[in-house]
Amino acid sequence: MIRSLLNTYTLKLNNKNRAVVETLVEGIRSGLRSMDVSVVSNLVCGAGLLKSAKGSKGNNLASGLVDEAAHILQLRQREIDRLRPHALIGLLQVSNHFPQSFQTVVADALLGSLHKFSFVDLKNLTTVMSNVPFRSPAILRAIMYQAMQLSDQWQLPSVAKFMRALGELSFHNQDLAKQVAEFVVTKQSEWTPSLISQIAKAYSLLRIHVPEWGLFDQICEYTANHLDDFSSLELYLVLYAFGELGYKPKNETEFYQSVTAYLESRFDDYPAETKIKLASALMLSEQVPEFMLKDVLQHKRPAGAVFQDVLVMRLNAHAHLACPNYSGPYVDSTLIPAVSHQSSALGRSVVQALKEAVGGNNKCVKTSVGTTLGYKIDALVLLDENSKPVAVDQYQLSGVQSNESGQKLQEVFEILDIHQKPLPAEYQRIAVLTWSPKERIFDKDELTGRYNLQKKHLQLAGYKLMEVDYQEWNRAKTKFQQLSLIKFKLVEATRSKVENIQE
Repeated sequence: MIRSLLNTYTLKLNNKNRAVVETLVEGIRSGLRSMDVSVVSNLVCGAGLLKSAKGSKGNNLASGLVDEAAHILQLRQREIDRLRPHALIGLLQVSNHFPQSFQTVVADALLGSLHKFSFVDLKNLTTVMSNVPFRSPAILRAIMYQAMQLSDQWQLPSVAKFMRALGELSFHNQDLAKQVAEFVVTKQSEWTPSLISQIAKAYSLLRIHVPEWGLFDQICEYTANHLDDFSSLELYLVLYAFGELGYKPKNETEFYQSVTAYLESRFDDYPAETKIKLASALMLSEQVPEFMLKDVLQHKRPAGAVFQDVLVMRLNAHAHLACPNYSGPYVDSTLIPAVSHQSSALGRSVVQALKEAVGGNNKCVKTSVGTTLGYKIDALVLLDENSKPVAVDQYQLSGVQSNESGQKLQEVFEILDIHQKPLPAEYQRIAVLTWSPKERIFDKDELTGRYNLQKKHLQLAGYKLMEVDYQEWNRAKTKFQQLSLIKFKLVEATRSKVENIQE
């Protein structure tokens, strides 16, 4: 009856089969409590489908039935441990349809049954976890331990998918990452562009790169020797990983010359989105060629999607600020919306202390600043010629800026809500940036490629950078310590004493 119900729900409900569904629902409900737990779990696993259609009175025909089945599983939680791995994984996949208490029961059953999972089961479980809101550090730690114990079951395709899912979850285990890297290197005879690009993507998501493992040297060599076999997406994933992780090929010039020549011969055939992504990936390694910039920036405005807009804005900034021999075209920045920004908890905490440090004058600290350089700033502070904070919104921040040596920089486009007086040349713009663990290479002090490039572009645009790392902020326990750190950071950024700062 359950299978008949599910089969019926795969069809579009109409007046004819609606009556059939109502009969099936009542029949299943009458015997639900006596059914084997595996049968009940099959019903619950169909929650996504069974909660989707409406009954004659506007109610989900099977919604109450599925909820009742989930409640029965909670009452029989000791029996859930007997379910096969695929059934437990299915329950996790639909757990967001039910209360937290149901998710807890499923999590406990998974944790108690992981020792029975094969590596393929672990891969499937991790993939599901990467696609649902549910998170359990205990389960993830157990998965990683179990995966290392089952290394004799590893196959390159399943390992690639497993690591990609771990990357999506941002859950790190250096020992597992090393063991996988060593395994991948030993399987070079089985490599394909698809597999290698997925491995590269996984490590870039995990932000793990240890040069001594040799994994990326081998990926680089394979890529150079098999460029014709790579799709544009596969090549993008590899190039992005190189830039994000700060990987430098041993023969860097030769490698990027060959990549550039390969892409130039077919760049006109790529859709706009692909062109933007490839150019952005190469920009992270500061290897984007001029022909790519010309092609991407020749249009009056970006492609339209928010993600693509941001990438085009960064490419436009890179062309203006970091490519002295590039003469255009450029994207008209007045047609690009400023990037919106929602600060992190760390950023909000630092900004609040910064406001207190300047005497509680909110006009001197503009928060959550979006720029047409394509980057987000936690806060912006202006200092006058006497290093005194001034109200930000009374000044127009667009225009040509100069660096400390007086050299003229390209025009910097900074759109704020209010544009009034031009910003005096002797004023300093302080960009407040906060760095959490996710902005750094795992287990290292280095920022990932995106954030290194952000720093470079902001500095070239004439900003002074006030950087606050999560570790040093966490050490500042008291308000006095926080204000002292803010004062130190401002002095460090400007190389001068900042006036009107509270002690």
